Amino acid sequence: MNESQRQSLLSAIAISSGIAGFTNITPQQRADAFTNLEQFKSYPGRVAACVEMIGCDSLQFATANGNTADATVPGKLYALGVIQEFLKVGYNGLNDSDRGQLRVSIVTAARQLAMPSVADASIIKMDESKRILAMKIAVLLADLATREFPQRWQTFVTDLFAPVSSGGIWCEPGADAGANTIGVKICLECLKLITEDCTDSDFNAKISTVRRNDILLGFNEV
Repeated sequence: MNESQRQSLLSAIAISSGIAGFTNITPQQRADAFTNLEQFKSYPGRVAACVEMIGCDSLQFATANGNTADATVPGKLYALGVIQEFLKVGYNGLNDSDRGQLRVSIVTAARQLAMPSVADASIIKMDESKRILAMKIAVLLADLATREFPQRWQTFVTDLFAPVSSGGIWCEPGADAGANTIGVKICLECLKLITEDCTDSDFNAKISTVRRNDILLGFNEV
C-alpha cells in the first residue's frame, strides 16, 4: 500500500467513524468511504498494511483543506478488525515465521498502548476510546493464544504478564493503582477470554477438546 492509498484509507476511516473535524460530509462521501473500506478487506496486502498501522504511534492524514487530522484510534480499531477477520479465514495458511511475526505485532501494539508516559497522561488514564482499543487487542491475543499456546507460543505468559520494563504488558512491581491500567486490563481480559473458551460450556465448543486440554496443561506447567 503506497502513501496515497494509505491517506485515502485513513480518510475513509475518519469519515465512517465520524471523528471530530469532519463536518458537512455528504451521503455520497459516506458511501464512497464505506466502499473503500469494504474493498480494502479483500486487498491481498491488507494484513501487512494493518500490521504497519497498529505499529504506528499515530495515524494522521491530510484533509481536503490542507489540515492534518488524527485517526489513530479508529484507524487501529479498523486494522485490528481486519486482522481478526483474517484469523478466521487465512491464519491457518501462514507458515510458522509469518505466524510469529503476526503475534509479535499484536503484542507490540499492546505494549505500545500499555507503556506509561509522563508526557501523555492520557496513556495512564484510560479514556473510553483507549479502553475499546485495549479490549480489541485482548480479543486478538486470546484468539492467537487459543491457536498457538503452548506449543508454538511458548513465551505467551511472559510476553503478557512480565512488567513493561521487561518486555511484557503488566504493570511494574509496586506501581500505583493508576499506573499502566491499560496493560493490566488487556492481560486480564485476555486471560478471561481464554478461560471461557477452555472451561465454560457456553464457549468451549469454539475450540477442540485436544486444543482445550493442551492450553490447560500449558497453564498448569507455568
